[in-house]
Amino acid sequence: MILLDFLKPRQTINSDHYTAILTKLKAETSRSRPAKKTTFLLQHSQARPHTGIKTAEHIAHLVWTVLPHPLYSQDLAPSDFHLIRLKKDRPSEQHFPSNDAIIAAVKQQVISTDAGFYERSMQTLEHC
Repeated sequence: MILLDFLKPRQTINSDHYTAILTKLKAETSRSRPAKKTTFLLQHSQARPHTGIKTAEHIAHLVWTVLPHPLYSQDLAPSDFHLIRLKKDRPSEQHFPSNDAIIAAVKQQVISTDAGFYERSMQTLEHC
């Protein structure tokens, strides 16, 4: 996991927020994985913040390659299916006193997940 970003309560993602996240991701990737400075592949959905002109210009400025988003198909599992399974392994009836408590719990869950979890999950995806 390279970057976690949380929205403030009642905030929505727009092109400005998404480009700010991409800028943070670029900085974190450059710091933690210097070999990826020139070979960054990005795949995101077709949501408006991802496809807007401002976002496309920002991605071009970052010199990243955007992979085409596959067409929707019910027989293909999303690439984040393993995160759903991870969530199901945790107690689901937790109540948190504040937004900060939720953020702390999510961060703790990510930190406590072994380093190979995400790699193993990607390796189990079927090649299409």
